Amino acid sequence: MAYPTLTEGGVTIRPNYPIDEGREPTSIKSKFEAGYVLTRARYTRQRLNFKLSYSLLSNANKALLEAHMIDVLDITTFSWTHPITSVVYTVRYETIPQFQYIQYQRWNVSFILIQV
Repeated sequence: MAYPTLTEGGVTIRPNYPIDEGREPTSIKSKFEAGYVLTRARYTRQRLNFKLSYSLLSNANKALLEAHMIDVLDITTFSWTHPITSVVYTVRYETIPQFQYIQYQRWNVSFILIQV
């Protein structure tokens, strides 16, 4: 399954900039009474996460994104193409998309995707 293509007037809608991109922490820290801190790797793979937002989505694009979210939330991974690098990642929703009605038939939305 792939991330939906949001379009308006034949033009693909891209997420707002900046696109926040980060890595999840992969270490475990243990603090000792003497003040020492021991760290070790919990696992070696660092997954990327992407914080995305869109402004002024139409009702149709909001419905498309919402339907996709309902289909895959907590169950299925999907392919998402990074809008800058064109690298395809297998991701899932880390946070549920939050829709905000801002003006007549227009929505803002933000959410986080995490690599699996």
